[in-house]
Amino acid sequence: MKLAKVLFITLLFFTAQLNAKKIYVNDNSTTGDVYTSAVGLAANNGTTSATPKLTLAQAYTVAVAGDTIFIDRGTYVENTINGGIGINKSLTFIGAGTGNTIFTGNATNNRFATLSTNNIVFQSMTFVNYYYDVAQGQVFTINTNLTGIVFNNVVIRKNPGATVAGNGANVYMSSGSNVTFNSSVISCSGWNADGGGSIAVDNSTLTVNSCLFIDDRNFADWGGAIKMFNASPVVTVSNTTFNRCSSRRGGAIYQGSGVLTVTGSYFSNNFTAGDASDPLNGGGAFYKLAGTTTFSNCVFTGDRK
Repeated sequence: MKLAKVLFITLLFFTAQLNAKKIYVNDNSTTGDVYTSAVGLAANNGTTSATPKLTLAQAYTVAVAGDTIFIDRGTYVENTINGGIGINKSLTFIGAGTGNTIFTGNATNNRFATLSTNNIVFQSMTFVNYYYDVAQGQVFTINTNLTGIVFNNVVIRKNPGATVAGNGANVYMSSGSNVTFNSSVISCSGWNADGGGSIAVDNSTLTVNSCLFIDDRNFADWGGAIKMFNASPVVTVSNTTFNRCSSRRGGAIYQGSGVLTVTGSYFSNNFTAGDASDPLNGGGAFYKLAGTTTFSNCVFTGDRK
């Protein structure tokens, strides 16, 4: 009986793999393209390198769970996918490199996407100039209790932040979600507003491996790079650099609660900024209100209150 169950699950897995398809996106140029051999058109089916869709939103409409979308070289002006519903299919999105595949919001009041299902991967692309004033998550909001959300080799940069303090994080992780960042760069978040910061970890689980946080600001709130808050957030950081990040409390990391483990990481020239009149503000690199904290094999240099 157990063998039959294992065989059935294995069959389902391989059937899903066989049914998964590749979908292609290209702009209106083939210069420097990696995946496609023709310009993108809305009328194309998107299922071959010679018939790419023109936009990611168009490719998303023909994708089903398990598919991989390849986005070729170009700058794409795209906001929330699927009419504001968000990404609700388990998909892998692969760009042609962080210097080649670039998504921009052109500073319109809309985030890139809200994620609302498990097992979504973004790889080798850049997100720039997204602005969303009315809620958390300038670029991404990850809904509650999602797992398998992974960012590999992505750049999230120069997203201006929100006029509402506490609403400016580039990535907002809702309660119970589980997110991993690998070999990625988040820079210049919140550079033009009160609310900023890179990643807001709201009672959720974040893993950061070999990343760079640089010039990330949270002028009217806490945690320039990472903010941990509410019941039991868990953050694990390894081999990561925090440089010139700032906020009122914890220029790089603010820990309001939960468990923080940092290994083999480098903190340099992070600082506090904002309301100097509050004696509770401070912690150029790190501020801890509560929780369990472990730093091992880390370097702190030039961080200041």
